[in-house]
Amino acid sequence: MGKPKYHYIPNKSYLSNFIDDKGHIWVLKSEKEIYRSNPINEFKETEFYPKDIEEVLHQIEDGFLEIYKNKISKFKKLTEKERVTLSVFVASFMQRVKPIIEHSKQNWEKIRERVNELQKSIDDDKIKVEQIPHIFDTNKKNSFKLEELDEFLTDYKKHHSYSMLKIILTTHKYINKMNISFLYIEEDELNYIGSDNPFCMTAPLREQKYGINSWGSDVGLAHRDVEISIPLSSKITLFASWMYDLPNYKKADKDTIEQLNFRVMRQSPSLFCCDKKVLEKIKSNSSK
Repeated sequence: MGKPKYHYIPNKSYLSNFIDDKGHIWVLKSEKEIYRSNPINEFKETEFYPKDIEEVLHQIEDGFLEIYKNKISKFKKLTEKERVTLSVFVASFMQRVKPIIEHSKQNWEKIRERVNELQKSIDDDKIKVEQIPHIFDTNKKNSFKLEELDEFLTDYKKHHSYSMLKIILTTHKYINKMNISFLYIEEDELNYIGSDNPFCMTAPLREQKYGINSWGSDVGLAHRDVEISIPLSSKITLFASWMYDLPNYKKADKDTIEQLNFRVMRQSPSLFCCDKKVLEKIKSNSSK
């Protein structure tokens, strides 16, 4: 029997951008334990994607790595083609990370539960239901059977994997059109953190007005006030928006670093960094 195929969520190339001088990362998970580890031992799942999907994702990762190494890390301007490649990589993080996949499945499971409730209501009063005129489109193209939904949920990871590519091809076009800037850190003692769900999409002004995770602060890529951030390494975070046209490369001050790290922290309890002290501070603050 062959060895199991491991898939890294987030990908291995991304983790490597957060290593310390010994080639390791510091990890803080929900149990609040901080430990040092080799990136190849963290955030991996067995046979998470079909082989053909993994090959596509690997190509996306390789494209990003080349751009990061030859352009972004050297503060060079990207070509239009490189912007597209980068946008595809960022869009992939909207879909491929485990927390997003699990959240999406939970939403479909809620739909199935709601259907069960409706079916029970129908069974309880069939005569009244039969008197209700049919107003829904029963065309096969716009509907699906419950059996199809059940099959979809049974093998959800496979179905999500294939639909994920279609979504990436759509969403990357929005990201590519946005104003993109790379916020870098010069100080040795300051660092960005990464997580297993590093893509952050927020509307800060609406969050201040309505509150985080409220209906009023829900945001999408096409919203004028949306801000996207994703740490690309321990020293560089990508920032994109429609409203702010920042320089291609801009030095981040301490307040900006803390704010961007906070956005990553609230996305997931599983964090990693090249510096143990950064995670110790996060652990200390969260226990207060």
